[in-house]
Amino acid sequence: MKTFFKKPVSYILVLCLLLCTALPALGVSAAIVEKGQITIGTVSGNVGDTVIVPVTIAENPGIAAVTVSITYDSSALEFIEDLRGDVLYEYMTKAHPTRNIIRLVTCEQGNKHNNGTLVNLKFKIADKAAPGLYKMDMIYRAGDFCNWKLDKIMPSVTPGGVNVNLTVDNCPHASYGEWTLAAIATCTEPGAEKRICNFCGHVELRDTAPLGHEYSDKFTIDKPATEKETGLMSRHCIRCSSFIDQISYTLEQSDEGDFDNTIYEEVAPNDTINDIYKEQYPDPPDEISSENDSQSTPSKPAESAIDETSSSDAPESTDGIPDAVAPKPNDYIPDELIRMTVKGKIAQIIPEIDSIIKYIKIALLPLFAFNLF
Repeated sequence: MKTFFKKPVSYILVLCLLLCTALPALGVSAAIVEKGQITIGTVSGNVGDTVIVPVTIAENPGIAAVTVSITYDSSALEFIEDLRGDVLYEYMTKAHPTRNIIRLVTCEQGNKHNNGTLVNLKFKIADKAAPGLYKMDMIYRAGDFCNWKLDKIMPSVTPGGVNVNLTVDNCPHASYGEWTLAAIATCTEPGAEKRICNFCGHVELRDTAPLGHEYSDKFTIDKPATEKETGLMSRHCIRCSSFIDQISYTLEQSDEGDFDNTIYEEVAPNDTINDIYKEQYPDPPDEISSENDSQSTPSKPAESAIDETSSSDAPESTDGIPDAVAPKPNDYIPDELIRMTVKGKIAQIIPEIDSIIKYIKIALLPLFAFNLF
């Protein structure tokens, strides 16, 4: 808010307003003058911009006092300040955002007849303002415009406002074009696709998955064989420099396989190359591990076989309980045989323990007899 009048002028302003409203109540008639044209300008801006909306008058019949409200949308526009025009000199503005109005009050020292700008209103467009026109208007009652004769000036009003442009920042992005290639994916790195908003031109990106390696069925000569050194060949990726299944070969093997021993030449697999590959790359690990697993996990022997082993192979002991047979590697030892073995061992130990306890009692008898006295 800016103020361009001193205290005495404030009193004059209040007096003018009181006269404009009180005289009709006292029976003093005031003429109604339907002249003048008020126009609120229309300006454009982007979110975050600062704009200035002019309020102008044309066909001015002469005004001395004004007390009006200018409406605006405070959700999209923040009132910053007023800037002086070329018609009014002594005036005051006050924003009421909760009511969405700006009050304009003035009382001039004489009628102002010139056309021009009453006041300029400065706004900041909110960062979240949606695109579109935010209208501004002027509302007043009879007597809110008057001259020094206290005639009621009734000018027409043309609304205006602030047109917030559609930009990337406030576009709803409700409609996009088709996805198109933005960056080519490689075997190991993702690519990208893009699509463009049909309203504001915003570009949206998304990643695409890496392509992965795709190896040729043919071998490529990486290093030709000579009489002194072996050569190298491998299967190359059709898109990048990656390779797999590299094998070495001799000059004699190239003659035997009848393939071109020239660097970078592609060679179709044949019997000679297949034999070299099998020699240098044994069975795949998963096949080897599966064979090892089958060998290292013996199947459980049949119960009949266990019975035969326990009855025929186990030597008889003196106490009638067969001794355990030392198991061969990977042999299955049944639970019953384990129990029999443990029981036999315990039976052999018990007599020895009884003899030891008997000798201990005989040795300790004199000590007990001595303690009795």
